[in-house]
Amino acid sequence: MKRKTKVKYKITSLVSNNINEIDFNYLPVVTLGLDNLQHTNFTMEDIRKITLWKLGRYPILDEECLNELNSLIYHKKLDKIRTKEVLEKLLENNFVGISMASAYLRFINPQVYQIIDRRAYRAAFDYKKCLSTTIKDNQKLIKIYLDYLKRLKQISIFGYHCLKVKFEDLDRFLYDLDKTAEFNIDDKKPYPKSKKFIWKNQITKYNGLHANKKKMNCAKQKAANKNTQKKKIK
Repeated sequence: MKRKTKVKYKITSLVSNNINEIDFNYLPVVTLGLDNLQHTNFTMEDIRKITLWKLGRYPILDEECLNELNSLIYHKKLDKIRTKEVLEKLLENNFVGISMASAYLRFINPQVYQIIDRRAYRAAFDYKKCLSTTIKDNQKLIKIYLDYLKRLKQISIFGYHCLKVKFEDLDRFLYDLDKTAEFNIDDKKPYPKSKKFIWKNQITKYNGLHANKKKMNCAKQKAANKNTQKKKIK
């Protein structure tokens, strides 16, 4: 990573007329860019930049890191060695944790990668495991993520409590399932008996949505086949 340089600002004291120089070393490159926006018309991209700057969640990935990330676009299956190398590079950035890194991977190739977070993780493992937020060892975090992907692959093949869910939908399904069951994000307990019906209803609802999609797709296919047959007769 590039060495951070200090950006100096001159401010006028309200108590006296003295001009003092202070060092402001918070995301210096981004701060300087945002300072140059004054007296210009904002775009939504500018608003996003300011929001991320204020939240302290503005990672800057160098070209080498971006190239490493983009190398995963066309992978058809999980390459553990390559994935580990890319994650190691991403996690070197102080503003990128395992959840954020997994989001980059998921949006670049959802057929191979999914987002890991506390909600999806504990639902994936039927509340027998919880994702710790205190782990600082990158190698441990990478292992946890690879084990999580392995678990999701198993779910996509064998189903989640008799429900078939596509791999690329699993992180969102598990997150939504946990949230619908009204769990607090820090809750580490198994499903309470009183909330099991919510969990079952969510699974039924999800199954119904996908069943309707399948029916619609079948109907469209039948209509397309009829049109093709009519054209051939003509």
